Amino acid sequence: MAFRFADGDAVSFMGLADDPRLSEIEGFDDLKKLVETLVPHVEENRNVLAVCNGLCVTFGDFRNELSGFSGTLTGGLAEYVVFQPHGNCDRKQLSKYLADRDAVIIDDAGLALIPPSHRVTKAQEWAQEAITAGYRTPDTFPTSETLTKHQKAAAVTLAHRGTMMLCDEVGLGKTASFIGGALSQVQYKRENGTPEHQLWPYVIVTKKSLIPSVCDEITMWNNDATVEVLTGRKSDMIRGDAEFIVLNADILTHRIGDILNCDPKGVVYDEAHLMKNPGVKRTRAAMRLTRHILKNQQHPYLVCATATPIPNRPEELWSQMELSGTSHYVIGEAKRHIDLGKKILRRCKTKMQNGQYTTVNNRTYFDVRYCDGKATPMGWIRSGSSNTEELGRVLREHVMIRRDKSDVMFPTPPLIQTNLNIVLNDDEWEQYAEIESNFTSYVRGKLLEKSNGDHVNYQLDVARAMKSINKAEAIMRINAARHEVAELKVPHLVRWLVEFCKGNKVVTGGDTTRRKIIVFAYHRDIQKALYKAPELQKYGVLGIFSGSKKVDDIVARFQDPDGPQILVCYPGAREGLTLTAAKDVLVAEIPFMPDWVIQMAGRCWARLSRDYAPHEAYVHYAVAGYTIDEYLKQTVIWKDELVRSIINATPEKRVSVDDSDGVDMIMKGMMLDIMENN
Repeated sequence: MAFRFADGDAVSFMGLADDPRLSEIEGFDDLKKLVETLVPHVEENRNVLAVCNGLCVTFGDFRNELSGFSGTLTGGLAEYVVFQPHGNCDRKQLSKYLADRDAVIIDDAGLALIPPSHRVTKAQEWAQEAITAGYRTPDTFPTSETLTKHQKAAAVTLAHRGTMMLCDEVGLGKTASFIGGALSQVQYKRENGTPEHQLWPYVIVTKKSLIPSVCDEITMWNNDATVEVLTGRKSDMIRGDAEFIVLNADILTHRIGDILNCDPKGVVYDEAHLMKNPGVKRTRAAMRLTRHILKNQQHPYLVCATATPIPNRPEELWSQMELSGTSHYVIGEAKRHIDLGKKILRRCKTKMQNGQYTTVNNRTYFDVRYCDGKATPMGWIRSGSSNTEELGRVLREHVMIRRDKSDVMFPTPPLIQTNLNIVLNDDEWEQYAEIESNFTSYVRGKLLEKSNGDHVNYQLDVARAMKSINKAEAIMRINAARHEVAELKVPHLVRWLVEFCKGNKVVTGGDTTRRKIIVFAYHRDIQKALYKAPELQKYGVLGIFSGSKKVDDIVARFQDPDGPQILVCYPGAREGLTLTAAKDVLVAEIPFMPDWVIQMAGRCWARLSRDYAPHEAYVHYAVAGYTIDEYLKQTVIWKDELVRSIINATPEKRVSVDDSDGVDMIMKGMMLDIMENN
């Protein structure tokens, strides 16, 4: 939709050009006439921004987007606010913002009406379908708190469709969305005559450290909600009036019988990537719960909520799609392109035995079409990727709600990623040399076993060597090298953190608001070394480690503007916590998987928070030059490209089977370096 006023003439793409009131609009006082004219013509699920004589009028929730510009927001009618740009407002940026959304702009005397984004997302279409079907934001929500527009769209969509994955980017308020979805579905069922005793309970499976925040969200949006938190592995009766049952994913296996006895009406798997492995006990228990709900509920509520549905490779999607009842969409697409018959080769013929065949099932179609699944002498492998663009399209069109920060916030606060380059001294190099020598000797030995000696076709030599590598041994050697480097980096990191806390302009750019920092380390001894460093104690150091108690209290102390400046975390703290008091994240040890980095940065970057406005974040990778760190960093970059190409449905990245595995990528990288330097 677009309007353009120039010299008293109006051009309309909504069929309103003949409305006499449009020609009367001259300035701010006439904006009410504009509102009264246009409101009946605006779809309920869309925002509209009007700019007239230098003023902006918004319908819906444009407050966060306009807050990035210099200006004043004032109240108008209940459905809109007015934005008056200040003299120092970046008019070019404001104009670009409008132009990017297909608005027609003349100048400050012109008028433009635009939707909130340059595209109408699938989530908006689903939300409109839900509203048409009679779903709405729950009445139980208190007036002091309101869902943002994108959260409302997700809530009514989840309530209406029932089976979905909620994969909004980190920090966009997924917890409020899936709780709102459950309450919206209950409200719809109640209004359509479902007896009260058949409305509850709903189960939320999450991480242990996130249980308090989930319970707080439930009671925030429904003050009268009855919440039962399950603790311990011993079977015990669950109270009959419980409306929400919240438990740690680690005890689901032991309490699944108690939960099924309550006849749950729906389940949310929060941080659903924890269920990525279909073979582990908790995933099998979760499948029992999902099947029970699908069998016994006419309108089930099955939601997998995670910002990183693919931590490492496409195969990890399968169990999450099964748990959310959405795998049939992907399988249907796969069967449109391939026909595997009834049996498929599962193990290639070897000298010791003939090939083995197995019955084809839905998982087989997913493996072959999207995981480059194939039979090998060692058995069936599915660790690769194929047809990723197609997979991404099906996921976005049928399976998941996915909005990134640019869909919700404008201007989107930047995420600035930099390398903290560490140069080891001679003594440190001597310590690292032995570990590196053992590692490179192992790699070189595998090459020599398979090389024909002429080094002409070294790519083929590398491919042969890769097949002979024992993955468990390779991981052990890589971790040993990574740990050794991390130990050597600790003194360098401590010195850098001291400079950061002192406000060194070289480190912080002179930004006085950058006074707190989150430090992630993988190994426990590295976490403790940083936590107990004497040089850092005067700045205040907090720690969240595996098994830490009262995590909420630690977070509250860190969020206090006058609280400690440094928070040292183990990798598990990368999920679910809101740490928006910080703008900086230090990655002390480079991880294997790209989702770790996304989750780490997401603790503070452009995160919806009641205490802090969304802001930029700085991620510092501590990389020791010419060590295993450089290979790990490149591995994370390559794998991140693959994951994003699927989730964001961007053009396919050509990544081979080997390249989808971090160990293979590191080993291959070192092998190629050795061959090229010989």
